[in-house]
Amino acid sequence: VARPRLTASVDAANVTYASATLSAAHVDVDATRQAVDIRNGKLSLPREGTIAFDGHAPLDGGALPSTPIALDFAPHHVDVNPYSSLLPDGSVVEGIFDGNVGVRGTLGAPKLDGKLAFTNGSYRSNAFTNALTKIELDLDFSGTAVRVSRLHAHAAPGNIDGSGTLALRDLRDPIRGLTTNVN
Repeated sequence: VARPRLTASVDAANVTYASATLSAAHVDVDATRQAVDIRNGKLSLPREGTIAFDGHAPLDGGALPSTPIALDFAPHHVDVNPYSSLLPDGSVVEGIFDGNVGVRGTLGAPKLDGKLAFTNGSYRSNAFTNALTKIELDLDFSGTAVRVSRLHAHAAPGNIDGSGTLALRDLRDPIRGLTTNVN
């Protein structure tokens, strides 16, 4: 077969890793050797959270900077507590993620768009004397920038507040292309 193609619908239920469970998953896939198209992706999570996703991405490891991409990711009421088991022993995280993020453009010049919010958060760990509580985080995605427009956490006896910007320049090597500005 000179030009193989895979077209499929994939469904899964009650997938568990460590003690984290994925209630259900669905995705329609159309893939060639060069790229994959993902449609109608949905992860159903514990406590009624969902993550919807769609997109187009290259599969070729030697993809050129001009290779087009299109990805959308939309968490809705995602409770992070069931995934505390993925953290180091003694760590517990709580809070809710909501929002949507899209990536368009090319691998060499991605353009981001969207917002993510983390609310009612807390983090406890054996590594810290005091827990972080009342965590609120707002992320704004625009162009090549991810702006932390609001970061607040209560860390007795005081608070942590901050903002900043991360710039993502190239998806082929995201760490090398990352720049930061933190307040």
